[in-house]
Amino acid sequence: MANPESVTARIKRLKKAFENDDFTVHKGGIIQCGDPGAERVGMVATHKSATNYQTKEPKRAYYVEGAPYEMGYLMGRLAEPDIDVMTEQFIDNVILSMLHSVTNAESKKGKQEREQLLDTHKILIGVLRSMIRRRGMQKDASPELKQELNGIYDGCKDAAHFENRTTKVKKNELWVLNMGLDLLLSIVYTGEIRSHVPLSVRHWRMPVACNAFALLNAATKATKDHKGPFFGRDFMFSTGKVFQNVACHVIYNPVSKKGSALSLPVVSMTAPGFVGSIAAMNSEGVAAGVDMIPAANCTSAEPGMNSLLMVRDCIERGATLEDAKNRIINAQRGVSWDYILAAAGEEKGEDSACVVEAGATMEKIPFRSYVQQVRMSLRALLPKAAYINKHRSDTDTRGVMVRWPGDVPALDKYIKKFNRSLWAYFKKTLYPDAFDDRGYINKTPEERNCPETYYFAPERMGNKDVILATNHWIHPELRLCGMKTWTNNFAKDHMNDVQWRYDELNFRIKATLDNGPITYAQARKLIDYLNPKEFPEYHKDNDKSEDGSQLVINGSVSLFDLGERSVESHYGYYKDEWVRIQLKNYLN
Repeated sequence: MANPESVTARIKRLKKAFENDDFTVHKGGIIQCGDPGAERVGMVATHKSATNYQTKEPKRAYYVEGAPYEMGYLMGRLAEPDIDVMTEQFIDNVILSMLHSVTNAESKKGKQEREQLLDTHKILIGVLRSMIRRRGMQKDASPELKQELNGIYDGCKDAAHFENRTTKVKKNELWVLNMGLDLLLSIVYTGEIRSHVPLSVRHWRMPVACNAFALLNAATKATKDHKGPFFGRDFMFSTGKVFQNVACHVIYNPVSKKGSALSLPVVSMTAPGFVGSIAAMNSEGVAAGVDMIPAANCTSAEPGMNSLLMVRDCIERGATLEDAKNRIINAQRGVSWDYILAAAGEEKGEDSACVVEAGATMEKIPFRSYVQQVRMSLRALLPKAAYINKHRSDTDTRGVMVRWPGDVPALDKYIKKFNRSLWAYFKKTLYPDAFDDRGYINKTPEERNCPETYYFAPERMGNKDVILATNHWIHPELRLCGMKTWTNNFAKDHMNDVQWRYDELNFRIKATLDNGPITYAQARKLIDYLNPKEFPEYHKDNDKSEDGSQLVINGSVSLFDLGERSVESHYGYYKDEWVRIQLKNYLN
């Protein structure tokens, strides 16, 4: 937006961009703010055919522009009712979904336990609010985040005021919505939660089923409508009984008062009230997503910026893959996550991708320290400090190790030296091809062959043009961070699913590549491989529509065409249509 453009012309251009994506901007869906000559425009558009099965309302998409405060203000003005629902219900319901009864729910003891969990849930919400205040989480937030949150709050107040009412959105609840989950995970993953509420590890359930891949260079096939490379990711997370009805794409176009770019335009898969992104792509063709990783290298003392906020930050300020990667490395972080990054090559340049395996910010990761309390007979089967120092897969920088497409150095040594003994210790089935490039540790979603978290996961892909990730780290040294006794007990029931998803996605990508480079249509099918038609039993615990006929999509599934700067996402209910946004059409 560096070139002068009248507000009228801008509105006309933006409405046409929405038209091209099958959205309609109605008269009441345009908001303006700012001084004369520096007006900012916000828009909400409704899809012409894609509707939410439950609410019957059309899917929405938003466009906001300006400085961080202005973008937040416009979002608050446009989406106050949805922001209200998110701040009042989402985090509360997500935390409740993580609490798990361990006795028969119909028994007298089970009913008493459920009442205790509900009481504990209330305590937990209070603990999070108190910790956000006491631990000064706001100081770790970027100035831009603070300004945008302030803008959202003021926009919500004005939206309600113009309707002669008072908004129920509270500023501190916006902070809880945007930073509360990371704070909770920092104390759950490490076991610190025990000092706050009287729950055993058995009462916690990990809400994860995230997958991602990047298909680059020779692995992709361009067609008339799609260039590639392709970045696919699903963030299969609890909807808190809210997200499925309010999820949306938001186009952010940051500009200064003089019209020059403050940072990069971004299209974000998100929900109103979130400043962060489940997945996002910028105008330079750099994209990112995030997968949950239960590990003990976390800290609640300085939780910092993580997960969705980190995705938005690194993409809005990362013009290249290297820039985005370094934003993550240099940030103050407090929680373990996988950040999957991909970027389109410029003209003759190569497409690129990596997985930033990141824990809390620290000078050096004390890998071996996380297994010091593991029972001695098992600890003896794990690599000692001398072995780790001699066989490094990579250096760790500020609590981060970066995985690139292709083989991971030293990983095969760990697998050959330690894995068979660990399988024997746990008396688990180990298939002869379990660590091969197309092998499976669990051949079906129902098998339970992983020795809890105590093993070194194969990378398998070995292709310079493909990278994939689920909910476990591949760098062998980092695997030790998830082997702390409490952390293992929290995560162990989910490791079989995590490994099966990785192996299944790996196999499907390789099988598709056997027949040539992957098209956009094939890539969309690959990232949607867990859909109920393929694996109906996988979704047996999903929430359903009120009439019981339609399954809720936990989170969202997205495919980015980085060359075309487009994203297509599926969210809400499985019967709902996919929705597409072409970012480049919204930019001047």
